[in-house]
Amino acid sequence: MELQYLGVGAMEIVAMDMKLRGSYMARQLSFHGTAFRIDEVRLTPEMVALYDDSVRLWVEAREKFQRAAELIDADKSLKKSMWGQFWSAHQRFFKYLCIGAKVKHVVNIARRAVPVTWARCDLKATTADSNSMKMGKCVVIGMQSTGEARTLEQLERDDGELTDFVSTSK
Repeated sequence: MELQYLGVGAMEIVAMDMKLRGSYMARQLSFHGTAFRIDEVRLTPEMVALYDDSVRLWVEAREKFQRAAELIDADKSLKKSMWGQFWSAHQRFFKYLCIGAKVKHVVNIARRAVPVTWARCDLKATTADSNSMKMGKCVVIGMQSTGEARTLEQLERDDGELTDFVSTSK
């Protein structure tokens, strides 16, 4: 059996073992002297409409997939694979849609934090922005996971069906 089918926990154990043996190294940035904050980004009416349209699209796609599985009389194994791929694509889609809704806000934060010489992009800075970009900071942006691995584990456990809300914090 391949490691990927044993779940995230098994992969983490292998990574820990590899680190102990010196065959795997993981590093991260130091957080010394950093500040952390969470910004709530309000959705624009256009983004709300896009989100709502996307929900309708995915509901329709799910209905079509369900009907297709019935038409070909898909067996349990095929349904499990099909729904695993469907829900993975679903989560990735909405993850990137939500990230896209935050880009303008993040660009504005980064512009205020970095020196003017580093603020070279196609988006034109206003005079007010240019004056506020003299803080000389580095910007590190963290994007949160959709919990795709947890969803795949749930699908594996329940034979390809999502019967409950999947949370990475459960």
